[in-house]
Amino acid sequence: MGGWIATGLAVFDALADGGVPAFEMFPFAGYRALARGLPLPKKTTVAGIRTRVELLVEAGVSAPQALMWSHDGLDALLGALVAVDQAQGRALRVTCGHDESAIWLPAA
Repeated sequence: MGGWIATGLAVFDALADGGVPAFEMFPFAGYRALARGLPLPKKTTVAGIRTRVELLVEAGVSAPQALMWSHDGLDALLGALVAVDQAQGRALRVTCGHDESAIWLPAA
């Protein structure tokens, strides 16, 4: 493994060594959960940005000027929402079951 995977695993290890819980979330799946499974426009389009901002607002997120943010910024904002949901015991754990790995989704 190399590149971003190795970097991500190193970050997880460093956080664990410091006693900080870490989790993985997948933005597309998170937005699909907020959209209750409905299709999403491509995230790099105006419609895609608008839809993602609307989903975040419906989930209780307040981010002034979010329509001006990049899709990467909106993905980070979704990650913050998932972190809050996880801290409150509401985030959804999704796993394929063969090991303890999982991704976390916002409470839908």
